[in-house]
This record gives sequence, C-alpha cells and structure tokens, in this order.
Amino acid sequence: MSKSSRKKEAKVARTRNIIIGAVIVFAVVVVGYGVLYSTGVTQGEFIAGEHYRVLDVPDRRRSGAPIEVREFFSYGCVYCKEFDPLIEGWLATAPADIHFARVPVAFSPAWVLLSQTYLTLQKLDILAENHTRLFRQIHDRRQIFQSAEEIADFIDGNGTTSAAFLRVFNSAEVRRKLRDIESAQRAIGISGVPTLMVAGKYVVTMDHGRKTALDIVDYLIAREQAASSSAAAAPTEDAAAPTEAAAAPTEKDTAPRQTDT
Repeated sequence: MSKSSRKKEAKVARTRNIIIGAVIVFAVVVVGYGVLYSTGVTQGEFIAGEHYRVLDVPDRRRSGAPIEVREFFSYGCVYCKEFDPLIEGWLATAPADIHFARVPVAFSPAWVLLSQTYLTLQKLDILAENHTRLFRQIHDRRQIFQSAEEIADFIDGNGTTSAAFLRVFNSAEVRRKLRDIESAQRAIGISGVPTLMVAGKYVVTMDHGRKTALDIVDYLIAREQAASSSAAAAPTEDAAAPTEAAAAPTEKDTAPRQTDT
C-alpha cells in the first residue's frame, strides 16, 4: 500500500470514528431525556410523596405573614452539626419574606436535656455565643453532658452565669415550650433529624442529600410565594361582579358628602 493510500485510509477511519462518537453522544442525550421525562421530574421540579411530604393537617398561614422554615434538630445529632454550616449559608441568601426557626427535638432523655438547653439559650438570647460551641464540644471533644449543672458550667461566662442559666433552664416557660415541641414532633411525625418543614405544611428530610433538601425548600418557598401572589391578584367576588346597587348609584350616593376640614 502506498503512502498516500495509507493517509487516505487513516483519514477515513478518523472521520468514521468522529461520526460514531457523535451518534453515541446523541443517543445518550436522547435516552437521558427519556428517563428524565418518564419519571416526571425536570430540573427544579420535585414531587410530593417522593421528595417531600405534605401534612394532612397543615398550619394555616395568615395572609401576608412570612413563610416559615423550621429545622428540627438536636445538638446530639452529628448530622445536624454537619448540616449547620449549610443552613447558615442558605440563610445568607434566603428571600426576605422567610422566617427561620430551629426546633430542638427530644427523642431520648439525653436529647431532652439538650433540647431544654437550646430553649434556655434562646430565652437568654445567647445562642450566638454558644450554638456552635455546643456542637463542637459534643462532637469534636466528645463530651457527654449528663446534667443541667454540667451544661451550666460550660455556658458560664459566655453571655451569662451558671446561676442565671439554671434559673431559666428550670423555669415554667421553658418546660412548657419543651412539652409543646414534644407534642408537635409527634403530630408532624418527625422520626429523624435534621428535618425541615416549610410553611407549616411540607416536610423535607435528608433522604436525597442535604444540598437537594435545600433545593426542595427553595422550590416549596417559590411555590408558596406564587400562590400568595395569585391570591393577592385575584379579584374578589364583589369586585368581579358588582351588585346592581353598586352599578346604579342611588340619589343618596350621588349627593355631595360633607367632610371635616
């Protein structure tokens, strides 16, 4: 075979390989889109029952009230510690009409102690000084707090005194809030943490990953915002269909009215 023939054959082979490669890429793209649309999921869309759960008896949000996002968590949960920086980053860019709240769950006596601790720090307004410290002390330094006094000693000097901490820790208000949380977690069906709840009606777990959980939250927030905008823009029955009396003013309506000067 001559040199020119070999070059021609090599060129034909390269062209053939390029065409075959392009066909394979096209086939992969087509199959990918087929799988994507056969599941009913497209980018930015999530399905109730698969990606989030809708409560049977949701909370009722007042018109114009912020959309609440709650994080059910515990200081005793290492996954909550790992999720904490992600939720803080998400909060930095969250919409202005969002109200975020953490809810400390109590799955065991040890977690009841930690749940009561969070409520105490919240009441004393010293979460900023102690929230991350507690996570690190429990999970990085492996300390197991066995009493309120041990936690009070750890908190002492970080926004409050041990005596002040214990006084609020044992207060009727904190104990009542703890009972309310325990009742709420049972009613909602919180079985693991971290778990997120949006607008008092949607429950989002970490089953699809922490980043995806926040994407689902963003999707549900946008859904609630769109529903609120539609409700605000919808004309009322009176505005859409004026009554006969409104359409034809009476003599009393057309008479000039006296105003205060």
